[in-house]
Amino acid sequence: MRESVAKVLTEMFSVFPAELTPALLSLVVDDEESVRLIVLKRLADVCGSVDKDELESTVLPAGLSLMSNPEWRVRSGVLEQLPSIAKIIGIDGFVSSVQESYFNAFTDDAASVRRAACESIVPLVEALGDEEWGACYSISDGCCIAVCA
Repeated sequence: MRESVAKVLTEMFSVFPAELTPALLSLVVDDEESVRLIVLKRLADVCGSVDKDELESTVLPAGLSLMSNPEWRVRSGVLEQLPSIAKIIGIDGFVSSVQESYFNAFTDDAASVRRAACESIVPLVEALGDEEWGACYSISDGCCIAVCA
């Protein structure tokens, strides 16, 4: 049932962003993984539809809290959304709010999460528009190694 509600709310979000943001934020921390994943796929849209203060105080922390979720699919889903979110919050917002969680993903227990972190480097550099930030990484044979902190 909540999965259906999540699908409907995410489809209607672009029409009623202010009204639906609280409901979507509550679904971000839902007990069911499938519900969280549905909302995660629209997290970037939520970020783009709220003012910067609400984004930094509510939406971003709710999304980042999922980086410690026990389900690897949820952690991987957050990483897939990071380039879109980074484009909205910019390099300063990314470094101050997201970077630490992002770097931690490279040492996640789940290989799929580590892979998602690696695959997001190029889109993140493009979204942030800062090649120096991207120079902190070495990509070799599909494996990423953080060389800066």
